[in-house]
Amino acid sequence: MHGERILHEDVAEKERLIGVGPKTEILPDTLISLDRVTVQYEGADRPALSDVSLTIKKGEAVLLLGPSGCGKSTLARLLAGLIPRAIEASVRGNVAQAPELAHKGAIGYVFQDPDAQFCMIEQDDEIAFGLENQGLSQNQMLPRIREQLQRMSLPDLSHVKHDRYSGGMKQKLALACALAMRPEWLICDEPTANLDPQATGVVFDELLRIRERGQSLLLVEHKFDRILHAMDRVILLDRDGRILHQGTPFELVNGWWEEMLRLGVISPWKTRPYQAGGEQIEDREKMIREEPRADCQGADDAFTMENISVSYHKKTVLRVESLRIRAGSFTAIVGPNGAGKTTLLQTLAGLTSHRDGHLTRFGTLSRGRSFDTRLAYCFQNPEYQFVYSRVADELCNRVQADVDDADLRELLTRFELGGYEDANPFELSQGQKRRLSVASMLREPRAAYLLDEPTFGQDAKTQQVLLEQLEALHREGRTIVLTTHDMDLVRRYATQAIVVINGEIAASCPPERLFEDADLMKRAHLFDDQAAPHLRLDQPSHRVRAREQMTDTPWVERPRSTPARWLNPTMQLVMVLAVMIIGVFANNLHQALTLFFLPIALMLLVARLTPWQILKRLSPFLGFYLLYVWTPTAYGPVAPSEPTIHFLWMHPTVAGFRNGLVLAFRMLSAVSFGVLFASEVDITDLIISLCQNARVSPRFAYGTLAGIRVIPLFQSEWTKLRQARALRGKEGQSAVLRPILYALPLLTQAIRMSERVAIAMEARGFYGDVAMRATARSYYRIIPLRVRDVLYPIVVALLAVGLIVLFR
Repeated sequence: MHGERILHEDVAEKERLIGVGPKTEILPDTLISLDRVTVQYEGADRPALSDVSLTIKKGEAVLLLGPSGCGKSTLARLLAGLIPRAIEASVRGNVAQAPELAHKGAIGYVFQDPDAQFCMIEQDDEIAFGLENQGLSQNQMLPRIREQLQRMSLPDLSHVKHDRYSGGMKQKLALACALAMRPEWLICDEPTANLDPQATGVVFDELLRIRERGQSLLLVEHKFDRILHAMDRVILLDRDGRILHQGTPFELVNGWWEEMLRLGVISPWKTRPYQAGGEQIEDREKMIREEPRADCQGADDAFTMENISVSYHKKTVLRVESLRIRAGSFTAIVGPNGAGKTTLLQTLAGLTSHRDGHLTRFGTLSRGRSFDTRLAYCFQNPEYQFVYSRVADELCNRVQADVDDADLRELLTRFELGGYEDANPFELSQGQKRRLSVASMLREPRAAYLLDEPTFGQDAKTQQVLLEQLEALHREGRTIVLTTHDMDLVRRYATQAIVVINGEIAASCPPERLFEDADLMKRAHLFDDQAAPHLRLDQPSHRVRAREQMTDTPWVERPRSTPARWLNPTMQLVMVLAVMIIGVFANNLHQALTLFFLPIALMLLVARLTPWQILKRLSPFLGFYLLYVWTPTAYGPVAPSEPTIHFLWMHPTVAGFRNGLVLAFRMLSAVSFGVLFASEVDITDLIISLCQNARVSPRFAYGTLAGIRVIPLFQSEWTKLRQARALRGKEGQSAVLRPILYALPLLTQAIRMSERVAIAMEARGFYGDVAMRATARSYYRIIPLRVRDVLYPIVVALLAVGLIVLFR
């Protein structure tokens, strides 16, 4: 309780100092008002936001624009109340908000990365999480959950695991989570950054429908063409976190366009969508580059693939009957999220092994997974490739790089990293990290450069710097192969487009043919901004164009109806712990054997597992426990009259063998009870039961569940780190030392993920009493504690004690 009081007083003090709260005077039609607010993070050398003053009205839709690192997300999180409550920062100035925004769930927040904002395993629990923080009853939650599932065209089913959803479906679920709380204000921070063009359209359609209902909205988004007409106001930040302009979408297009080009908010080839009267200012066809593309016809093959298949966890994820990529081409691999684009790129690079077929690189046959020194590869996440603690060392690929080296200086200047040569790569901005990863890849000339989403998450200026470097390499005759969702990039730079759909090559053709094939574009979830009709500024913002909804096959895992499922999971945990303690007193073979067969019997009768299922689940432990038998047998103490065999330094005995069996079966008994528990207890039920029945702090319980949900992600992180270091010749030969080599990047990723999830949980009201006290929140799942639940651990524990006594 003392800790809770300190926490609440600390937050209250922060809010008092910056004037947050409903007590500050505010006009009735105003949602929130900032007066000369400056925000600076701890350790930062300059403020993230400087002297910001603005007022947002109720029912207003605001678009927030600015270059990378200008403080857009900081402003959004400040307005949402996450700064300083959830994110430590120094805030000066006054923040005045409407009284209704002080309630939990009054501000809905949708983040850029859907995986980083989920804390539950199944979709209905995910939507219910925010409602639980609001204190709604189960009867109140059910209709809201169903309403949002239907509104977002999500499967209205129980036990749907959202980790199998596509990016677009995940963001629709994130929107459902926010809207189920019926917020006064919805804030979306780059909600389409990770999505393919069609998924982006799906999210925009939902936002337009939200606007149709008059929802107050703040949107941070650089792909604003298709939603600009629905905005009431646009705010443009400069690189120093200051408000440069505020005005209508009309003023943005007609008055600020050149300034946005200068800041790098929009690309030089991007067309103004409107002018006064609704006519387009420029013919977009004139924006296509006039320089002739390199002619690769007749050139040798850089890559060929024949009858290739790639499998992951016994499932085929990529099939290629025939594919050719010419040397000197600029090839763009496009397609929906999860279609197999990255798998194809990694197979070309030799990072992913393939079955059957033939793969050649510049005429050389490749077998399985093999790294070719003629290739350079750039991962989507630049942090995978960082090996050193200084930017200069990264660029030179060695420790203690000479910062006066002419080539190093040229790279620093070319990629706008001058002055950062002594900085830690992990402390750079996202744009700087991407430029550093590409610059280090370009340090030595290669025949081909393969890049996975090189413009992902970058502002227009960073994109332009990267693409100009790749274009220069292409003009030199180098082969460029990249994956992308940016169809402007494909149209402007590519000489070949490869379309991947459902793990198969749907087309390999010049970009012009791709853009002419409307059916293929639709099947590949692509969107041609040039061909799309541009909406007029005077078009009613509440008009939503019908479009085909994206669908996914949900992953449904229905729990088996067994006696174990009827029992309270907390009491099952108590039973397992109690019997494990009792098992310590098994001192002879009969006691150990009977305690081993007790959980086996429970698996058969209570969990309804078959003998084969039991054997399969115990098999990973059987080999390990042979050591428990062998060690006492070979090295146990020998009594004077005990017959023994002397072999080398070992002296096997019958008594030692018996003691080994006792130890092994005693440990197997404990493991078997653990397997019984893991087989039949739903982890979400357990976490909620611990809160409801054992009064465990929700912050600890739900934090543990969120951590369990992201554990599988780190297997892929480990694999990518190995691949990146192998490409740079830094993997190391010893498997024992690899955890040490990968510790920093894995720790960095873990910290980033945990911070994002924690912030997302607070954004849905998980703070204060509802996070600290189990009785202060409501629950969607009700886990009752009945007489039979209490009797179950008592009966099993007494049975175990009885067996110990009987066979003593």
